[in-house]
Amino acid sequence: MIVKFLLFILALLVVYIPDVIASECNEPGNNDYVICEDWDIGTPTEGDCGTFPCDEPGTNKGQGISWHDWTNGTYCVDGGCDGSEITTSKYYSSPHSYKIQFNPGTEYAVPDTKHTFPSTQNVSIRFYVLLETPMTGADVCHHFLFFNTASAANFSIDWRQQWEKRWPPPDPYPGSFLVLHTYSGSNWVGPNFNFNEHLNEWVCVEMHYNFQTEQMVWYINGEEMLTREWHTPVTEVHSLIISGFECVEINQVRTFYLDNIVVRTDGGYIGPFGSGDKIPPNPPKKLRVIE
Repeated sequence: MIVKFLLFILALLVVYIPDVIASECNEPGNNDYVICEDWDIGTPTEGDCGTFPCDEPGTNKGQGISWHDWTNGTYCVDGGCDGSEITTSKYYSSPHSYKIQFNPGTEYAVPDTKHTFPSTQNVSIRFYVLLETPMTGADVCHHFLFFNTASAANFSIDWRQQWEKRWPPPDPYPGSFLVLHTYSGSNWVGPNFNFNEHLNEWVCVEMHYNFQTEQMVWYINGEEMLTREWHTPVTEVHSLIISGFECVEINQVRTFYLDNIVVRTDGGYIGPFGSGDKIPPNPPKKLRVIE
């Protein structure tokens, strides 16, 4: 009788445990995701310097602290590590978001917060981001989200002053754009959407990349903004790193908030939070290359 009861419980666990690697979140249909994080579920782990993400300035005390499969604090240098926290001050989904702030005179403002997943040649990511203060000037060089490793940004989403790499650059510098970046040839490109014109707005960003076809697609607020071929030396990805690594020492306060991160590896469209969309509103009929 006891054996049958235990087998019954085991069967229930097999049926009801979600087949998902994702972190905890309130996203509908999260079985499709390898990462799903809204910062709203559970109590963050506490470490030597306080609650996760544990970013005491100028120290490595946050290193190795984990929560929801995120590992925090891979490096802290030059007095950085003083600008990231889980906060209730602003959010897309209540009650938390992830805040990163950079202050004048700081460089390499981290710690990194990393989440691994099975290697894939097809990645889709969707997140909400709110830029609180404008980024201006030639020093807008900010590695926002790394894939795989922060030591070689060969596949990362950056903040840049232009939506595509041009030389010579425009004068004056137009603002702040999210782009896909690689150090191979110092290439970057992204949708022509200037976040400096949308301060204090939650913007839904979705990016797809297929490493076999080298096709990249971007959506902003559910609208297809860019489709083109783009080359990177990376052949697959296996982790996501929230960093905000500054390329140069900044001379202005910059603050942004990140919420509702979702990553898929089946090439599927994600759509805005809670929409349950599986196909984009305007799926591309053919590859549109923007030069």
